[in-house]
Amino acid sequence: MHLFSRSRKLQRIGIALVVFGLTPLVSAQETAQKQFGGNTGTRIQKKAYDFKEAKKEMEYALFVPSNYDKEKKTPLIVALHGLGSNPQQMIRSRGLTDQAEKYGYIVVAPMGYNSGGWYGALGPGKGFAGKFGKGKGKTEDLPDNLGELSEKDVMNVLALVRKEFNVDEIRIYVIGHSMGGAGAYHLGSKYPEIWAGVGPIAAAAGSPKNVDKLKNIPVFVVHGDNDTAVSVARARTCVEKLKEHKIVHEYLEIAGGGHGDVIGTGMPKIFEFFEKQAKNGQKQQDEKQDNKEEHKQDKEKAKTTDKTAGQRVFYASHSLMWDMPPVLAQQVEAYGIKGHTIVGHQRIGISRTILHWNLADAKNQAKKALKEGKVDVFVTSCLVHPDEGITNFVKLGLEHNPNMKFLMQISWPGLGFTDNEQFNTKGKGFGFGKKGGMFRTPADNKPPEELAKINAIDIKNAEEQAKKLNEEFGKGKTIAYLVPTAQAHNALRTLIFKKEMPGMTDQQEMFRDPIGHPTAPVVALNAYLHFAVLYKTSPVGLPMPDNLKNAKKSQWDDKMNRKLQELAWEVVSNYPPSGVSGKAK
Repeated sequence: MHLFSRSRKLQRIGIALVVFGLTPLVSAQETAQKQFGGNTGTRIQKKAYDFKEAKKEMEYALFVPSNYDKEKKTPLIVALHGLGSNPQQMIRSRGLTDQAEKYGYIVVAPMGYNSGGWYGALGPGKGFAGKFGKGKGKTEDLPDNLGELSEKDVMNVLALVRKEFNVDEIRIYVIGHSMGGAGAYHLGSKYPEIWAGVGPIAAAAGSPKNVDKLKNIPVFVVHGDNDTAVSVARARTCVEKLKEHKIVHEYLEIAGGGHGDVIGTGMPKIFEFFEKQAKNGQKQQDEKQDNKEEHKQDKEKAKTTDKTAGQRVFYASHSLMWDMPPVLAQQVEAYGIKGHTIVGHQRIGISRTILHWNLADAKNQAKKALKEGKVDVFVTSCLVHPDEGITNFVKLGLEHNPNMKFLMQISWPGLGFTDNEQFNTKGKGFGFGKKGGMFRTPADNKPPEELAKINAIDIKNAEEQAKKLNEEFGKGKTIAYLVPTAQAHNALRTLIFKKEMPGMTDQQEMFRDPIGHPTAPVVALNAYLHFAVLYKTSPVGLPMPDNLKNAKKSQWDDKMNRKLQELAWEVVSNYPPSGVSGKAK
């Protein structure tokens, strides 16, 4: 099945693509590597497989978004390079992986056998393309079935990715630039059962044949009116053909656009278009069903919150927790729980809880609140466990409110230490002794095997103290619970190390300063942990808190917020000392 006539005129177009097209394409992609390679570029993989039909190893490029979850279906884009190009240049085209990261798409760029195979668009043989592929003009160096192998390579790579990843089968798209645009038209019409959309960019296409095969596949066409390699007239002809056959399509003609620069300009629009498309309109149906489910969940949540009473909470903490309580209060209100109150917050920097206990009575807000019986939940975040001050506050609190609960936050180590226990072994007084290296350095980027050991001693000590408090003062019920902030902190650092955390690419981004004070995402994470422990309810689905919004960082978006919520619930519901199970609300 051919999409083009093999006239001499088309041959001249093919030559023009080499003479005029390759330079702007490479230039555009080199610019993309410099300007956009940053965060997303580091996750581009160079892969290869055994192409048995060709009896050779074949390379391809792969990008997987940071929020990829093997349990969830993920859309996929197959990106076809232009004449004389390669997979790495194509996948690094301006904006491609940035948009894929933004919307959560996997992108794969196959070779198509060589740099001039045309993906079968010129038929199964060499065609005139053989003159511009591997062999430097000697068509005899190339297989007689070049077009067939070029097409087969694309389909092989597609099969590999579908096997390795949880690909959404109704959201697979094909795009291509120049020669790749021709390939996109060709593969789109030959395998219409696969694609949810086609995106030809500056396509080296004449009037596509078999366009009726695209009747159920939306097409987004991009072309510049100043393209000297492939005339804009060809794009207009293709668009007229789409109109004639009533194919759903959009056409973006870029004023002053050349052959290569239209890639970056058109890419955001292509993704916006694809976001609306799925095979047979399934995405829209799924969204309607999702809305019904969300409405049902909202109704159930409303029933639940009618029965949930807000808690009167007092905090006695060091500075790593200072920013969290207002964020928690906002989330509790958003959930619909009435009566949640911050009774007070006693702040002492780099403090053990015993320091709060020993504070002079005239200044001791914590003791005053407990004696007045105004507190339902008392929350601590001491440097080191065990801490006699916690025990003292438990005794005092229960004397004035027998139904009180006590939450002990296990904090991540400050001052660059790897375990809070080091405040005992290395420090004096407050524990502010020899520093362990501080934060916001490349050393923050620790691998999972090292992160798993961080704060292990203090976590064990906290668990032992909570158990002892429950045995001594609980009278058969649990009064002391642990908030696993340190564990969630390590889990977040692990996600960042694995490039699986939306909006964060470096563990240094978790620390506001060398001491280890948290940035907005860590504060939000901690608030979700406290929400889960305090109200035994999942925070997943809560709106983005103001502290994240006010940070004014576009990468700290709803996807990241959702991931923080999911992480908090996963850690809490799998940690028995929190008092929460996965069966909670």
